[in-house]
Amino acid sequence: MAKFVLSCCLAVVLLVGAASCFEDSKVKRREISSAKKSYDYFVFAQMWPQTTCWNENRQWTDSQDTCTRCRIPVNGWTIHGFWPSRRHGGHPSNCQGNAFQANALSSELRAQLARKWPTYKNKVRLESFWGYEYKKHGSCALDNNSMDSVTKYFTKTLELLNKYDVGKALEKSNIRPGGQYNVREMAQALERAFGKNTYLQCKTNSQTHEQYIVQAQMCFDKSFHLIDCSTNKSRISNCSNKKDVIYPENLKSC
Repeated sequence: MAKFVLSCCLAVVLLVGAASCFEDSKVKRREISSAKKSYDYFVFAQMWPQTTCWNENRQWTDSQDTCTRCRIPVNGWTIHGFWPSRRHGGHPSNCQGNAFQANALSSELRAQLARKWPTYKNKVRLESFWGYEYKKHGSCALDNNSMDSVTKYFTKTLELLNKYDVGKALEKSNIRPGGQYNVREMAQALERAFGKNTYLQCKTNSQTHEQYIVQAQMCFDKSFHLIDCSTNKSRISNCSNKKDVIYPENLKSC
């Protein structure tokens, strides 16, 4: 009888221990999941339509044409995305939240997005592009009261575009489409306009090996105040300083 009682006690201890380990593993999984969703600041990326069109569709041979195969809804910089990011690299992605439904957006908001947050990749629907950006990035900003719904995410990003327009900022320093400029000149123009440094990206024309401006990123804290994108002044761009950057005009659709 004593052996039976002892065996039962050992079994209970083993079961409790196993349950305890299982609970610990669940806690660790929750912590890991939470860590993957963490972020320090936001990156707001604006793209230059004509360069984006040539690059996204691998149509650099069209760079000498007088028209473009992309539909460019506005003659200005448009939104690429608004991304929760980490200071030490990487960013959270595909977090949980409400699924993106384009028909949940008002007709007015959809019209604004079509003009200011378009895709330039041929055969990609607008709704697919918006859904991709929201699922990958917007779903990770739900802890912010200004972005805790699909509508708020897109509305807030549009608001920031209207307030911090890269094209208008460059124009204040006489940097306009159709010209060629040194990347530092462009970076300094944006820093003068915004009071904080940005990050400029170029793409190389595979036909001519010239570099074209494609994107400008600015950074915000969680209260949507501008902050420096880099504390290292030498890391403000991926563009080469050894040759000018082409800032092409947006062409009319063919």
